[in-house]
Amino acid sequence: MPDDFVVLITGSRDWTDREALHFAILETWHDALTEGRKVKWRHGGCKTGADALADELLRQHGFVPEVVEADWATCNGPKCTPRHRRRRIGGGTFCPAAGLHRDARMVDMGANLCLAFIMPCIRKDCRRPQPHGSHGASFTADRAEKAGIPTRRFTPEAGSK
Repeated sequence: MPDDFVVLITGSRDWTDREALHFAILETWHDALTEGRKVKWRHGGCKTGADALADELLRQHGFVPEVVEADWATCNGPKCTPRHRRRRIGGGTFCPAAGLHRDARMVDMGANLCLAFIMPCIRKDCRRPQPHGSHGASFTADRAEKAGIPTRRFTPEAGSK
């Protein structure tokens, strides 16, 4: 039997197009089945947006996706220092780079395909020229492409690319 077909799903926290995400999952699943491959799904475990929708839809179809959580409590990147930590509303601190470290780890784990659901950046403090895609999902899609992982990008205004 052929190797498992690993699909990395990444997306913006404010992604709401359930239909586009569902179609991409079903299309990918169908293509893998046609090749006689079992699909393994992976996402970053955000509680909102594309990760949450993907998790819900995958579980409805009987899949148990691999969830790679960000370690917000620990600074673990090469440039992480205690000074860069940010304060949480209600107390405590977190590492603002933890999501990107998790995204890099997911790509480094390897995949056969990356599905990226990218909304426009809406950060008020963003210094990048507008318009551009949300930072985490764009970072993950770019890193996947550089790693040689075929990547399909979905945006609300353009559908898939």
